[in-house]
Amino acid sequence: MNRGYQSFDLIKRTINNAKKCKFKRINVDLMIGLAGDSAETAIKSFSQVAALRPDSIALYPLQPTDDYLKKFYNSNKKYFYKELKNKINEFFALIKKVAEKYNYLYFFPLSEALNQITDEWNFISKEYTTHQEKQFSFIYDDTEKIDCFGLGTQSASYIFGKLRYQDVGKGFYPLEPTERMYRAIKFNNLREQKLYYLLIKLDSNRLSLRAYERLFSSNLLEDFQRAITELKKLNKIKIKRDLIFLTSKSPLQRFVDSIFFLIKAQ
Repeated sequence: MNRGYQSFDLIKRTINNAKKCKFKRINVDLMIGLAGDSAETAIKSFSQVAALRPDSIALYPLQPTDDYLKKFYNSNKKYFYKELKNKINEFFALIKKVAEKYNYLYFFPLSEALNQITDEWNFISKEYTTHQEKQFSFIYDDTEKIDCFGLGTQSASYIFGKLRYQDVGKGFYPLEPTERMYRAIKFNNLREQKLYYLLIKLDSNRLSLRAYERLFSSNLLEDFQRAITELKKLNKIKIKRDLIFLTSKSPLQRFVDSIFFLIKAQ
């Protein structure tokens, strides 16, 4: 996967060192869908990592390149995704007991996991999760008023209310330090960060009203009242308990609907 080989001993040493340094949150990413893996191998990896007690574990489905599909699946994209869906189905049939054994929680039904095979699924340690956080821990990222410095390809760094930038390598592949590429966005005011946060969450169709209020100390429905009102008239947006989401399943249509918020910002 162009990240170098990461042995279990390396992962164990890294997690232990992060704990000694008192990192606020330690997360480990796992991947499912590689040629030759299975639900059982993913469960084994989950168990090994869970025994090290990170605060959270994220499972990502492989998003194959054309070269990868050609090498391992004879360029048959349909077959790859059929196999991936079967692996995910089997994984979630097994994970409940394993997650309970190691005291990890997750907040999505199996049907949602199978329907969204391009998203990650987060498992949160009970020791880390407070009663309040259980309501929206699946969108834990960027929900606290802290500054963050990330290291490594795809890592994000941000200064709250001022700046966010991400190390994307070059063409999303790790290169020499002198060849790094960064994607950055500067916020001229807090409203711009609110807008950025809103659009990112709506793009993935998951936005918690309580998480927004915790992060910005304001009410999302009041901050973007005009845009939300207009979208509701068109039946383009819905509010269900704590969640607000765009109704379209098409990424392109969600992008078009999001323009309502941009017009308001101007």
